Amino acid sequence: MTSYELGKRYEKQVLRWLLEEYRQYRPQGETNTFARGLAAIQPYEVDISVTIDNGGIPRQVRRFWVECRWRDQGTIKRDDVEHFVYKGQDSVRYARKIGVWHYDGLMFVSNRPFHADALNVAKHEKVACVTFNGRSVVQDLKVDDWLSRPRWLAHC
Repeated sequence: MTSYELGKRYEKQVLRWLLEEYRQYRPQGETNTFARGLAAIQPYEVDISVTIDNGGIPRQVRRFWVECRWRDQGTIKRDDVEHFVYKGQDSVRYARKIGVWHYDGLMFVSNRPFHADALNVAKHEKVACVTFNGRSVVQDLKVDDWLSRPRWLAHC
């Protein structure tokens, strides 16, 4: 199986986990969607798009962009997280310009661990980081208060 095929299979496993993990928020998810940006000519590939709804009063609906990274070795680096934050911010700027709903949460999921610098950047920007190997989950950086506005979104 090629690395690409392993990555696509991993995305499907992550989506199944997300739908189960957030079932109390009635999640809806899909893989392989795209998000336009102001700076990029080509749209960004969104590995997983998940919409969750707290069903409460006040009602809060959040739309998460989930970046999946399958690697045979190594760790997730700071540059990986920074690039993901940049893509999220660029797509929000575009969505605001044309007046459409945009992503308001970012989650980075990998089968490999996150480097300490990557987790520091993610913590600063309020990006959830999860290590998921297909069977077990470690929420390296959990964003417990998913109803609050993340820092990365404030810079858009």
